[in-house]
Amino acid sequence: MQSVPGKMMKELLIINAGNTHIETVLLPLSASFDWKDFPEEKRKILSREELPDFLKKCPDNIPLAASSVVPELTELLIDSGAFVVNKNKRFPFDTSRMDISTVGADRLANAAALTGGKLPAICIDFGTAITFETVEADIAFTGGAILPGRKLMRQALHDHTALLPLLPLTDTPSRLPAAAGKNTKEAMLLGTDLACIGGVKEVLERIKGELEKKYPGQKIRICACGGDRKFFLKAMPFLEETPFLTLEGIARIWQANQEEISSGEAKE
Repeated sequence: MQSVPGKMMKELLIINAGNTHIETVLLPLSASFDWKDFPEEKRKILSREELPDFLKKCPDNIPLAASSVVPELTELLIDSGAFVVNKNKRFPFDTSRMDISTVGADRLANAAALTGGKLPAICIDFGTAITFETVEADIAFTGGAILPGRKLMRQALHDHTALLPLLPLTDTPSRLPAAAGKNTKEAMLLGTDLACIGGVKEVLERIKGELEKKYPGQKIRICACGGDRKFFLKAMPFLEETPFLTLEGIARIWQANQEEISSGEAKE
């Protein structure tokens, strides 16, 4: 499913395989394309069980680019002939100030996507885990942070205690108890949701503060993506919603490597 150097392609199928779900989108390859105008209904969400059949039905004339943080899905994508983001690929950012040997493909994609906008910039990806990626004004990926997301926090309380229930996620911070929780459910909601909001704010303050010292007077772009972003956007409305950021980054890394293939310098 790899593209042929020099061959004009009109579409690119992108897959982002995360810990909770898999998102796919068929991307038009045109100079006028703008992610901001791309409707969210164009994105399809798959389960892990649906991915094998989906890959079998993919047309051979459309290249496939993917990232995956699940090893078995990574192998499935590679076996299907997909271009899969990994540490050995060419990137549209400088990696010399980072050890990317253990950085997840989704984080590499997020950093790549940031290079398409104003820098310096920070991405916060609200998924099963919450990750931060920072790209500075010199187009260098310079680090980030990883903390547990709301689902992980709630799952941990349920799995490692005898009686605490597993609470579903909601998108509305205003539904949190106004004061101390009056029962176990309220106490868990207050603890897990506010812990995540507070943790994100604390990490963001530290990372943003470092950038502001280095780039005085410059506005720091702060992007929010990931499946749980709606909750955090309501709690932190100053974040810029970028729902397709990881998918955009996969496309940017794929494009960087197509240019390398055309120049005869491709890496395995």
